[in-house]
Amino acid sequence: MPRLNACLFLVLFFLPFVISDDSKCSSHKTYVTSFTEGKIDSLVYAEPDYKVVFALLQSGDLYRSEDGARTFSKVTGIPGTDELFKTPDPKKFYLLAEDGHIYVSTDTGKTFVLRDSTKLFSSPVVHPTNADWILAGSPPCLSSFFCQTTLYVSTDFAQSWKEVKKFVNEPWSWGDAGKYGIPAENVHLMYRESETATSYTYGQSRNLGQKIDYTIPNAIALLHSDMFFFVAQSVAEKLTLYSGPSNSSSLKPCLFPESLPQDRYSILDTSAGSTFINVEHGGSGDRAWGHTYVADSFANPSFHPFVKI
Repeated sequence: MPRLNACLFLVLFFLPFVISDDSKCSSHKTYVTSFTEGKIDSLVYAEPDYKVVFALLQSGDLYRSEDGARTFSKVTGIPGTDELFKTPDPKKFYLLAEDGHIYVSTDTGKTFVLRDSTKLFSSPVVHPTNADWILAGSPPCLSSFFCQTTLYVSTDFAQSWKEVKKFVNEPWSWGDAGKYGIPAENVHLMYRESETATSYTYGQSRNLGQKIDYTIPNAIALLHSDMFFFVAQSVAEKLTLYSGPSNSSSLKPCLFPESLPQDRYSILDTSAGSTFINVEHGGSGDRAWGHTYVADSFANPSFHPFVKI
């Protein structure tokens, strides 16, 4: 978990757990919370003061604290919780139940209300700047390849849903929509052109999928990291990596300094303005070998001269 401006929540995945302060919270005391309801799978904190903290248990039960995780009470009226999602509005939360239904809260998680009872969803993605906008697949994806789900968008806090695209595979992303001059309606996705198509196309739409503005055929992977997008393409068993800043209308092939096979990409870090990538060039399993490359992608947003290190 990244460090916070307020006290850092240090989670020990056995009980009890410790709430500890960091260097910016030197006036706060460290204390131990006694929590015996079950093992905690994840903690979600409510900004801006982090006093409201949610504990999602491995059992699917959800607990809520209003005093910085000193005491918790169980959130009732909902089935087992799969995941809890914060929004840009600190009072609004989405909850994906284990049965696939989406619940919402407008009171910082004190109560949750079921929205559309006719649809089951998977992989909700909340808009980075608009709390009422959310992407989700329905029906839930049961396979990571040749997924049959349809991507939907809601712009009214999950009260109603509009189809974005059929035959979409996970993941889908808003990227940095609404920031850096990027249209709020910007959506990135991978989809098949028809039910019988055997490959996916990466698409970028600037109007919630009503028109696909830019595509890369034969896409096999999509990743949004910090301010960058990466798409891996496979043509005749040859891989090519495309990348570009999130405010770009297109992606460019990454150029590596050696003509070696590219079998696998691992994006190591993009947080400091440079992109570090590990490329496997051969072998498999424990015998796989490759190189790590770095590029100053902020300085060269349209061209990617990678240097081996």
